[in-house]
Amino acid sequence: MKEEEPVNIFEYLDYRHYLRDLYQHRKASSYGFSHRSFSRRVGLKSSNFLKLVMDGERNLTPEMAHRFAEGCGLTGREIDYFCELVAFNQARTASEKKRCHQRLFRFKQYRQIHRLHEAQAEYHANWYLPAIRELGARSDFRDDAKWIAGALRPRITPAEARKALDTLLKLGL
Repeated sequence: MKEEEPVNIFEYLDYRHYLRDLYQHRKASSYGFSHRSFSRRVGLKSSNFLKLVMDGERNLTPEMAHRFAEGCGLTGREIDYFCELVAFNQARTASEKKRCHQRLFRFKQYRQIHRLHEAQAEYHANWYLPAIRELGARSDFRDDAKWIAGALRPRITPAEARKALDTLLKLGL
């Protein structure tokens, strides 16, 4: 049976923060837990590798990410999420990071925890959301998707305007 962890992997967007928090929790609650014991559990020769990863001095390969996830006691979708999180954090280009971030949104647990984050990402991904927010301050503003779509240059569709209004409401803007 899997040990219950108060450190929930789905709450994290940085696997290094997760590893640090998990390490601190285990160190405080389990006698004998150390970098060395974790390294043995994962099959590493270097007892210092976990610390180097947590400090950002070493990255994880996909295979090593899987081994670390298992060493953390993760199972099933948690392992998959951890591996995707490693890919996201280690992505080198903006487009690669965006692709990895989209894969994180496939996890239901992540979406439930990070609802506002998703709306914030939507806000920054579409130029017209801030423009619609500013339109809302005008005295002649109409809460009509067709009117909003026609007021912007370049034009957007009424469906995009409706979706944008929903996002702005979620964000309280």
